Amino acid sequence: MGRKRGVVILSAALAVMLLVSCGKKEEKNGDGYIEEESIPYEQLSKSSAAKFSNEDLKFDGARMGMTPDEVKKILGEPDEDRTAAAEANPERIFVYNGENGKSTLFFWNAGGVMKLCGVECTDPLRNIARNTKVGMDMDSVRDVFYRDENALNANIMSEDNATILGKFLYGDKTLDKLEDRKIKEKIEYGIINYNGTPTLEAGGSILEYMCFEPPFKGDYASYDDDYSQLMYYTDSSRKVVKICWYYYPEIS
Repeated sequence: MGRKRGVVILSAALAVMLLVSCGKKEEKNGDGYIEEESIPYEQLSKSSAAKFSNEDLKFDGARMGMTPDEVKKILGEPDEDRTAAAEANPERIFVYNGENGKSTLFFWNAGGVMKLCGVECTDPLRNIARNTKVGMDMDSVRDVFYRDENALNANIMSEDNATILGKFLYGDKTLDKLEDRKIKEKIEYGIINYNGTPTLEAGGSILEYMCFEPPFKGDYASYDDDYSQLMYYTDSSRKVVKICWYYYPEIS
């Protein structure tokens, strides 16, 4: 799997330069130009929850960094146990089948040892980060993580500032064009990625959280550094249908 999986998921909807602005509705006038009318959302109450961090990378009793044997002691023998090639390095994969979904666990080489670095889950009986589960509504998941007070009005805009791609829940930058931005400080954010849908109300969005902190290998953050990502995929009714998290070890 390698680190391409999470980066591609992010860039599919946000592979443009991201800007922040107020809540807006876009309409074309007779000349074909975009006119934007402010439509602010109601301000959310102040959040006392913590921001996403590596401590949230859990799956039932297992957690990020455990070896395959340590995970087996907690979760039992998987229904499938296989090794697959992933770019330059192999990955070990555990699959646990449930009655209404399944869970796939990925072990990658981290410091010469295969460790739990990824989870993809559609099973509503499994506890993920902060006891969130498949089947929860998007707002309930959002509320267990930190958010800025005016989160729903911090838009993620397309490069031409004509299309709203999502909303920042906190933070002000994502990983697009990381190598060109020369960032020295910690990168962390929570966003609602519209995932190609036109509005927040349309459903089908992805709640995404990212944590990317120093020390970095070089002077600036790069994709060779370690970072973590958590994503909640929702359907048209704004219910979570899939939860994924990944920890990308530093590339030596």
